[in-house]
Amino acid sequence: MSASVFRFLTTKQVKRLYDAHIARVQPTQPTYLESATYSPQQHKRYGEQDLFRLAGVLAQKIILNHAYQDGNKRISLLAADIFLKINGYQLQSELFYSRRPRPAATERPRRCCNDPVGR
Repeated sequence: MSASVFRFLTTKQVKRLYDAHIARVQPTQPTYLESATYSPQQHKRYGEQDLFRLAGVLAQKIILNHAYQDGNKRISLLAADIFLKINGYQLQSELFYSRRPRPAATERPRRCCNDPVGR
Protein backbone atom coordinates (compact mmCIF):
# COMPACT_ATOMS: atom_id res chain seq x y z
CA MET A 1 0.00 0.00 0.00
CA SER A 2 1.49 3.34 -1.01
CA ALA A 3 1.49 6.34 1.26
CA SER A 4 -0.88 9.18 0.41
CA VAL A 5 0.64 12.36 -0.97
CA PHE A 6 -0.68 15.46 0.78
CA ARG A 7 0.01 19.12 0.17
CA PHE A 8 0.93 21.10 3.29
CA LEU A 9 0.67 24.80 4.10
CA THR A 10 3.85 26.77 4.66
CA THR A 11 4.43 29.30 7.41
CA LYS A 12 4.44 32.06 4.80
CA GLN A 13 1.01 30.97 3.53
CA VAL A 14 -0.46 30.98 7.05
CA LYS A 15 0.96 34.48 7.61
CA ARG A 16 -0.69 35.67 4.38
CA LEU A 17 -4.01 34.14 5.47
CA TYR A 18 -3.76 35.98 8.77
CA ASP A 19 -2.90 39.27 7.02
CA ALA A 20 -5.78 38.92 4.56
CA HIS A 21 -8.52 37.74 6.91
CA ILE A 22 -7.69 38.85 10.45
CA ALA A 23 -5.13 41.65 10.81
CA ARG A 24 -1.98 42.96 9.22
CA VAL A 25 0.41 42.21 12.07
CA GLN A 26 3.40 39.98 12.49
CA PRO A 27 3.21 36.99 14.85
CA THR A 28 4.53 37.73 18.33
CA GLN A 29 6.16 34.28 18.35
CA PRO A 30 7.16 33.48 14.73
CA THR A 31 9.02 30.30 15.67
CA TYR A 32 5.85 28.97 17.33
CA LEU A 33 3.93 29.53 14.10
CA GLU A 34 6.63 27.73 12.13
CA SER A 35 6.52 24.83 14.59
CA ALA A 36 2.73 24.63 14.28
CA THR A 37 2.76 24.60 10.47
CA TYR A 38 5.38 21.83 10.30
CA SER A 39 3.65 19.67 12.90
CA PRO A 40 1.25 17.92 10.45
CA GLN A 41 4.22 16.96 8.27
CA GLN A 42 5.94 15.40 11.27
CA HIS A 43 2.81 13.47 12.20
CA LYS A 44 2.59 12.16 8.63
CA ARG A 45 6.24 11.06 8.72
CA TYR A 46 5.49 9.07 11.86
CA GLY A 47 2.60 7.22 10.23
CA GLU A 48 -0.54 9.36 10.41
CA GLN A 49 -2.36 8.94 7.09
CA ASP A 50 -5.75 10.47 7.96
CA LEU A 51 -6.03 13.88 6.29
CA PHE A 52 -8.67 15.07 8.75
CA ARG A 53 -6.50 14.20 11.75
CA LEU A 54 -3.64 16.11 10.14
CA ALA A 55 -5.93 19.13 9.69
CA GLY A 56 -6.85 18.78 13.36
CA VAL A 57 -3.18 18.67 14.33
CA LEU A 58 -2.56 21.87 12.38
CA ALA A 59 -5.49 23.66 14.04
CA GLN A 60 -4.60 22.40 17.51
CA LYS A 61 -0.95 23.41 17.24
CA ILE A 62 -1.76 26.91 15.99
CA ILE A 63 -4.18 27.39 18.89
CA LEU A 64 -1.88 25.97 21.57
CA ASN A 65 1.34 27.56 20.32
CA HIS A 66 -0.33 30.99 20.43
CA ALA A 67 1.92 32.60 17.82
CA TYR A 68 -0.27 35.70 17.48
CA GLN A 69 -1.47 38.05 20.18
CA ASP A 70 -5.05 37.81 18.88
CA GLY A 71 -6.96 35.58 16.46
CA ASN A 72 -5.22 32.24 17.00
CA LYS A 73 -8.46 30.22 16.99
CA ARG A 74 -9.75 32.03 13.92
CA ILE A 75 -6.56 31.49 11.93
CA SER A 76 -6.38 27.85 13.04
CA LEU A 77 -9.83 27.13 11.63
CA LEU A 78 -9.02 29.02 8.43
CA ALA A 79 -5.68 27.21 8.02
CA ALA A 80 -7.31 23.81 8.60
CA ASP A 81 -10.00 24.66 6.04
CA ILE A 82 -7.42 25.73 3.43
CA PHE A 83 -5.33 22.62 4.18
CA LEU A 84 -8.36 20.44 3.48
CA LYS A 85 -9.23 22.43 0.33
CA ILE A 86 -5.77 22.08 -1.23
CA ASN A 87 -6.10 18.35 -0.63
CA GLY A 88 -9.52 18.06 -2.27
CA TYR A 89 -11.93 18.41 0.66
CA GLN A 90 -14.09 21.21 2.02
CA LEU A 91 -15.64 22.00 5.37
CA GLN A 92 -19.43 22.15 5.33
CA SER A 93 -20.83 25.62 4.77
CA GLU A 94 -23.42 25.13 7.52
CA LEU A 95 -21.07 23.53 10.00
CA PHE A 96 -22.87 24.48 13.21
CA TYR A 97 -26.44 24.85 11.98
CA SER A 98 -28.96 22.05 11.65
CA ARG A 99 -31.71 22.18 9.07
CA ARG A 100 -34.44 21.96 11.74
CA PRO A 101 -33.89 23.92 14.96
CA ARG A 102 -34.53 21.90 18.08
CA PRO A 103 -37.39 23.35 20.15
CA ALA A 104 -35.60 22.90 23.48
CA ALA A 105 -32.53 24.79 22.24
CA THR A 106 -34.58 27.75 20.98
CA GLU A 107 -36.91 27.92 23.99
CA ARG A 108 -34.26 27.99 26.68
CA PRO A 109 -32.67 31.41 25.87
CA ARG A 110 -36.07 33.09 25.71
CA ARG A 111 -37.04 31.78 29.13
CA CYS A 112 -33.74 32.94 30.62
CA CYS A 113 -34.05 36.39 29.08
CA ASN A 114 -37.73 36.85 29.92
CA ASP A 115 -37.47 35.86 33.57
CA PRO A 116 -37.45 38.86 35.91
CA VAL A 117 -34.18 39.46 37.71
CA GLY A 118 -34.14 38.04 41.21
CA ARG A 119 -36.46 35.06 40.68
